[in-house]
Amino acid sequence: MKGLMKKELLMLMRATRAFAFICVIFIAMSAISLDNAFFMLMPIMISGLLPSTLLSYDERSKWQEFSGALPVSRAQLVSAKYLLGLGCMTVMLALTLLLHLIVRRYPMEMLLSLLCGIFGLALFVSAVSLPMMFKYGVEKGRLWYYATLVLVGGASGASAGVANDLFGGGLPSFLWLFPVIGAACFALSWLLAIRFYQKREL
Repeated sequence: MKGLMKKELLMLMRATRAFAFICVIFIAMSAISLDNAFFMLMPIMISGLLPSTLLSYDERSKWQEFSGALPVSRAQLVSAKYLLGLGCMTVMLALTLLLHLIVRRYPMEMLLSLLCGIFGLALFVSAVSLPMMFKYGVEKGRLWYYATLVLVGGASGASAGVANDLFGGGLPSFLWLFPVIGAACFALSWLLAIRFYQKREL
């Protein structure tokens, strides 16, 4: 498992430099632009997309076929991607939190509740999209990811409108539940992805 994680991190450093640059720009913009959660959302959401990006590289290089000759199980192959995605999202969350603690653009309670909502949302999007990629492959599975983004974007817009009406523009308290719900969906997704990938013919 340690070897798999080293392989994933090596691919991440070589193949996703543009993602890192974009995330840094968005994090910086989130500190400049007040009352615009989009710039806080995108780095964490993009980091959740990285496992699917690395999956596409795996398919192109025939890594999935080659890995069958290695002493690693399919469950470990899936787990490496999930751990990478979770780690990347957590790092982006920590960087965003650190920067905003320095610039202090938001009140502490508002900042923490907003980040809770964003992190839970990112976990949910990854949880919905990744099992389909392990079951059908990256190209077909990516359609699920985009469909999820559309649904989440529409739901987020509607929720923001309702929150503005009901809470006078403030953040609803149930945002604190988002990481719990997102983590539960992520764990279930992890188990489903393992099951799908174990049954998939490569």
